[in-house]
Amino acid sequence: MTTTYQRSEKPASAVSSFTDDTEQFAELNGVKAQSVRKRYSQTGSYFGIRPLQLANRRLKWPHVFAMKSDDSAQFDSAEM
Repeated sequence: MTTTYQRSEKPASAVSSFTDDTEQFAELNGVKAQSVRKRYSQTGSYFGIRPLQLANRRLKWPHVFAMKSDDSAQFDSAEM
C-alpha cells in the first residue's frame, strides 16, 4: 500500500511576500525575537500572522505590523 502526499504549493507572489526572518519581524513589531518564537510555538501564529516554514526549519515572516483587532481591544477594555 502506497501513500501519496501532496505538497501545498503557494503562488510565487505569495511566497515572495515572506521576506523577514524572525529577528527582522520582531524588530519591525517592537518586540523581542524570543517573544515571537514563544507565541508561534504556543499558538502557531503571532497574533494571527502565520510564517512560512522553510525546508531547513527556518521561518520567514511577511513584512507586516501585528495589530490588535477591534474585537480584542474591546475584550481588553471590558476586563479592566
